[in-house]
Amino acid sequence: MNSKIISRPKILCFVSHYLPGYLSGGPVKSISNLADHLRDHFEFFIITSDRDLGGKKYSFVKINSWNKVSNSNVYYASKSKLTLNSIAKLIRSTKHDILYLNSFFNFTFTTLPLIARRFMSVSSSPCVLAPRGEFSPAALNIKYWKKKFFIFLTNLFQLYSGLNWQAANKQELNNIFKIFKIYKKLVNFAPDLPVKINKLKKNYLSNNKKIKKKPGILNIIFLSRITPIKNLDFILKFINKINKTIRLSIYGPIEDKIYWKKCKRIIKIMPSNITVKYKGIAFPENIFSIFSAHDIFILPSGGESYGHVVIESLISGTPVIISDKTPWKNDGNKAITVLPLNKEIAWINEIEKWADHNQNTILKRSFAAKKFAKLYLLNKKNIIQNKNFFLSLLINSHKNIDLL
Repeated sequence: MNSKIISRPKILCFVSHYLPGYLSGGPVKSISNLADHLRDHFEFFIITSDRDLGGKKYSFVKINSWNKVSNSNVYYASKSKLTLNSIAKLIRSTKHDILYLNSFFNFTFTTLPLIARRFMSVSSSPCVLAPRGEFSPAALNIKYWKKKFFIFLTNLFQLYSGLNWQAANKQELNNIFKIFKIYKKLVNFAPDLPVKINKLKKNYLSNNKKIKKKPGILNIIFLSRITPIKNLDFILKFINKINKTIRLSIYGPIEDKIYWKKCKRIIKIMPSNITVKYKGIAFPENIFSIFSAHDIFILPSGGESYGHVVIESLISGTPVIISDKTPWKNDGNKAITVLPLNKEIAWINEIEKWADHNQNTILKRSFAAKKFAKLYLLNKKNIIQNKNFFLSLLINSHKNIDLL
C-alpha cells in the first residue's frame, strides 16, 4: 500500500537555543537560515529552550506552547518540560517526517530524544544528527576524557543505530568516520547556509565603506564567543610582537570566564602601540555596522563547521583572516586569507602588510569582500544540496513525496 503524498514534509528539529536568542552562536543561524531557504519545500517545527544561553527567559513568546517565528513553528520549553517523558510526549504528539537533532554532546536536546527514539518507540521517521563542529580535534580536546566516555556510553546503548549524519563540510565528514564505525551511505554532506539575500537591507552589499586609513595603523575586530575553541589568546600572543599601531576590538559573550581571565592577563602586558578593548556583546541588529567600522576581521578558530561571522564580515565589506581549521578557502583577491595555526610568523607578516596598506588599497579589499559575499549569497548550489539531502531521507524511507 502506498503512503500518502506529502506536499510539504515536516521536519521536527531539536536545538538548545533559537531565535530570538543569539548568544549561542552558529547553530541558531544555521537552523533559521535553513528554514528560510527551504520554506517552500519543508515545514519546520523547532523545539528549544525558553531562554538564550545563560540568559533570562524570553519575553513576548508563549512558553510550553507553539509559536509562529518567521517561517517556522517554535516550541519554547520550560525546564519542567525537558525531561525524558516530556520530550517523548512532544515527539509523539508532533507530526513529523524527519527528526532533526543539532549537537552531539547536548544531553537534553540530543541524547534524551535519542533515548526516546531507541527505547520508547516515539518515532519511526528518519533521524538526522548534525554535530555542528563538535568533532573537530580542537573541540574534542576540550574536556577530552569526559567526551570519550560519553561516546563510549552512547555507543554501548546503540543510541545511533540507523541514524543519519549531516556533515557541514568535508573535514567534518572525515571526523565522523574517525570516531564511528558506520556505513558511508549514512553520512551525508550538506553545508550550512548563509542568510537569505532578500533579508538584508539593500545598502549592505551596494554601499562602499567610508574608511580613513593611514599606513602603519590597523583596526582589527574579533567577534565571536569567548571560549578556547575560538582562540582569542592566539591573536593576543602574536600582535604584541608587531611594531605597528594596532587597535583590536573584541566583541562576544564571555562563555568561559577562566579562559577570559587568561586573555586579560595577556592584554595587561601589551606594549603601548597595541590597544585592546573588550566592547561587550554585539547585538544582531548591529553586526554589520560593527564589522564595517574595522579594516579586518580575524578569527584564528581551532575548528568551525561553517562560521557565519565570516560571511557577515564579508557582507559588511570587511575582509577576513581566518585559520586553516574552517571550510573557507583563500579567494585570491584578499577578501579571505587563510593561514595555518602552526605558523605564527605568517600571521605576523600578514597583519603587518595590512597595517601598511593605505586607504585606496583597503577600499579595494573591501570591494572584493562585498563582491565575494554577493556572489556567494546568490549561489544556489548549497541550497539545492540541503534540499536534496532531506528529500533523499524521505525517499529512502519509502515515503511518496511531491518533489515539486
